[in-house]
This record gives sequence, C-alpha cells and structure tokens, in this order.
Amino acid sequence: MSEATAKASKILVLDEHRHIQLLFSRVLQRCGHEVVIFSEIKEAVNMARKIVPNLIVLDFKCDIGRNSDGPGIREGLASLALFQQQSELKGVPIVMMSANDPTTTRPRVLAAGAAGYLSKPLSIQEVTQTVSEALNQKLPA
Repeated sequence: MSEATAKASKILVLDEHRHIQLLFSRVLQRCGHEVVIFSEIKEAVNMARKIVPNLIVLDFKCDIGRNSDGPGIREGLASLALFQQQSELKGVPIVMMSANDPTTTRPRVLAAGAAGYLSKPLSIQEVTQTVSEALNQKLPA
C-alpha cells in the first residue's frame, strides 16, 4: 500500500477510555486517516463488518457491554480472535494495545496474528509508526 493510500485509510479504534479515544482521533486524523471510535466490542465488530476498515486498533481488555453484574470484559486474545473470525475482515490488520507487561503480552499477541502492538501509556510517535507499519503490511485475505 502506498503512503498516499495509507493516508486515506479508515481506522476503527476500540477502547473504552475517552482519553485514549481522543488521542487516536486527533493523532490519526491529523495524519489524514478517517477514524471510527467504539467503546464496546459488539458494536465495533458489527460496524467493522459493515465498513471493512483498513486497520483495527483493539484494546487488550474490551468492554462487551452491560449485563446484570455490571460491565463485561473480554480478554485480549479472545477479542482478537473474534475480529479474525469475521469473514468480512479477513486480511484486515489488527493492532492490539495494552497496559500489561509487554514482555509477556506482546509475543502472545503477535503470535496470535496481530499486525502490531502498542504499549500503554501510549506515545504519539509509537502510535503513528505502528499504525503506518500495520497499514503497509501485506496480510493474507
């Protein structure tokens, strides 16, 4: 994918924290990307299947919506697998981000098929570099 194509990319971001959502919106829109933000995984998966983004950025711990016991959480690799199982999203790279220890989380996430990994707290430089690299990867469809 050329840099011009990457700059026009549609990126879906899933994170329940407003400050993370704002960071991605501001940084990636400044780079010319269209950014779609979600805080619940069910809504994000449904929208991703409809719009088929060029990239998905996924928090390791995702809110799966409210239930009788309060908010539900889906752990990282299960969330990654949920997106990967959608036939409409085959070949769409997924970058995962986490505040967990990167020495253990990063290798697991990459081995499970993620196109990249971001450590929280996030840096603007790391976000832009990781997103750019993921958009330029050739993944099997």
